Amino acid sequence: MPSTANFELTEAPVPAPGECELLVKALYISVDPYMRSRMSDAKSYVPSFEVGKPMDGGVVAEVIESNHPDFTVGDAVLGHLQWQEIQTVNAQQVNKLDKSAP
Repeated sequence: MPSTANFELTEAPVPAPGECELLVKALYISVDPYMRSRMSDAKSYVPSFEVGKPMDGGVVAEVIESNHPDFTVGDAVLGHLQWQEIQTVNAQQVNKLDKSAP
């Protein structure tokens, strides 16, 4: 069973967003059952996580800087992103969420 001993919290520089990129801050990170199999070398439909690299999965994030005309600061987005508090992503990696929906 995974525990905090299996994870490492690190700090790393985040590049400024380039053309068609966004700087986003994670609000929610999805932890799903399929991730357990990715924590081993077992054969799976997705590759195993790499030790020392950020995990990835479904992330809801807020845009904090935008270099894309379809996204503005404050937009909520959803994408298959890394488990990082702040990261730079290509705008094509995410879908804008309707913040007015219940």
